[in-house]
Amino acid sequence: MNKALAFCIICLGFFYLPSFAQIEVKFDTAFTNTSSLKYFQTNPSIKKIVFYTNEAQYRSLSIYPKTIWQAKENENYTNWKNYESYNLDFEGDVYVLEKKFGAFQFPEKEIAILIKKICNTHCDIRGIVTPDSINLQLSYTCVTIPVDVDPEVKIFEKVEIIRDYIGGTKKLKSNLEQALNAKKISLTNNIQDSVLIFSAVLSGKDSSMERVELIEGNYSPFSQAMMDILTIPKSWTPSLQGGRAVRSYLKIFIRLQKDNTIILDY
Repeated sequence: MNKALAFCIICLGFFYLPSFAQIEVKFDTAFTNTSSLKYFQTNPSIKKIVFYTNEAQYRSLSIYPKTIWQAKENENYTNWKNYESYNLDFEGDVYVLEKKFGAFQFPEKEIAILIKKICNTHCDIRGIVTPDSINLQLSYTCVTIPVDVDPEVKIFEKVEIIRDYIGGTKKLKSNLEQALNAKKISLTNNIQDSVLIFSAVLSGKDSSMERVELIEGNYSPFSQAMMDILTIPKSWTPSLQGGRAVRSYLKIFIRLQKDNTIILDY
């Protein structure tokens, strides 16, 4: 292993923001698709699936439908996207994926062989799955020069130190359950959907929410009670990037159980 490649592995950062320039060393391979054929048969509207994974077991999935065509697949449009993305480390995204398409099984054996053969440690894997084949791309990523960004303006999707609720998930879960009990809200109160997913923007200045949107589930006294707790000022620790507090995106998954307890993930 040469010194340049060793340095890349040492300074590897998984899924860095687009604001950082990157140098990648790539290795491509392909094999016949057998494990995912049933998934395509069950979901005939899917054209291809693109997934990402790495040594730290971070996983994400993008599904491209046959119902959209464009000359340049990577072209960005302001009104719609040509794919649906799911962060498989987030329980809310897993719920939506399985509800809409079913669970996707990664080609574990082939990925393990590729990592051992080429990289051994610290690898990013990008896979493109079609009904006929699976193409895998392994990459070592080295960050070079960051692009200057005003942290008070930019909203970060990935950060060095992620935001957290003050007191942690146990405290937030307890506060949400107390709000339900105080308002006497339960599954017997005509709640049409016990699963809620909120998309939010967290301020970098005072650890408060700037915006919260219900993106999965129905509006009801249940969802409003949850939103009231989430938006209490100064309830969150800030996200940090380069040692500075920055604005950041956040997704929050809430599920109400029959015993009126909450399952929570963010």
